[in-house]
Amino acid sequence: VDFGDPERGDIIVFRYPRDERITFIKRVVAIGGDTISVRRNHVTLNGDAMPTEYISKFKAMNQRCDLTSQKLYEETLPGITHSFLTNQVTGSLSEMSEITVPEGHVFVMGDNRDNSEDSRAWKFVRFDQIKGKAHFVWWSYNACSDGSGVRSNRLFKNLYDVD
Repeated sequence: VDFGDPERGDIIVFRYPRDERITFIKRVVAIGGDTISVRRNHVTLNGDAMPTEYISKFKAMNQRCDLTSQKLYEETLPGITHSFLTNQVTGSLSEMSEITVPEGHVFVMGDNRDNSEDSRAWKFVRFDQIKGKAHFVWWSYNACSDGSGVRSNRLFKNLYDVD
């Protein structure tokens, strides 16, 4: 199904620019022609700071199964509001000088800002690397659980619902 060119706020599946055998999924934050900068994990797009609201503290499990304390925010990009997380102490990707996205490319960011390798590390995703747009969670697994690990409350969850 052709969904047209990617738009800000779309969640896309794409071939990882550093190794195209690997598939990644991230949110489109800027499109061709946009200028973007990041300061303390907050996006400025075409000279305008994107509205961001602190929601609450958030407990999350990292890949080593350690419980970590994070901050939950809501951010409004043109046309969509979504949630994102940051660590209590900002990480190495929390700052980025202004750059312009070339035509035929997108700039993507993970919704777990301090724990996501994304365009802040390797810049842009070309249109021909994009496999499609993601719409829902089809499988969710918690490797740290004592039970089956399947997070049934996340199966088939709409990715565009803010919660």
